[in-house]
Amino acid sequence: MTNNTTISHPFQDNAEWQRLQSGIIDLAKTEVLARFEQVTAEEKSDGSLLTEADTEMQKKTQTFLQNNWPQYAFLGEESSTEEQEAAMNSESGCWILDPVDGTSNFAIGIPFYSVSIALMIKGQLVAGIVYDPSRDEIFTARVGQGAALNNKPLIANTAKQSLKQCSGIIDFKRLSAE
Repeated sequence: MTNNTTISHPFQDNAEWQRLQSGIIDLAKTEVLARFEQVTAEEKSDGSLLTEADTEMQKKTQTFLQNNWPQYAFLGEESSTEEQEAAMNSESGCWILDPVDGTSNFAIGIPFYSVSIALMIKGQLVAGIVYDPSRDEIFTARVGQGAALNNKPLIANTAKQSLKQCSGIIDFKRLSAE
């Protein structure tokens, strides 16, 4: 559900935007990167993995966000279904966090994972950050501001591409065993 109306949010201000980015980077370095290659994972009921980095990053990020922008609800991947539904129905908007996006890679020492967070207000994603701690790369986007990599604007490639130029990854554990 998106529309062309620009929704007001605190990250239209560059100082607030930088404060959010710095907070996420700092947390990712201390809660995720510091645990890389020292991981113990457990399997969740849906077959996906859960690590201490997931739970600690989510807990610390939620605290950081609630201390700085308490007007928004919080939806984390490791939140209960009830908490997720309540956050999605929040009138003020909500944060959506995947504390370790790519937990399967993270758990077996493959450095292709990130911390992913977005702010949704009235059904519209207004700001998002994907931070890769292993490469110290931060992808950001704000509605009306475009996307950036390490604060350098990303320019869309308008050249027509064929499917033959694409790569894909299949996560077999999410496929039915049948």
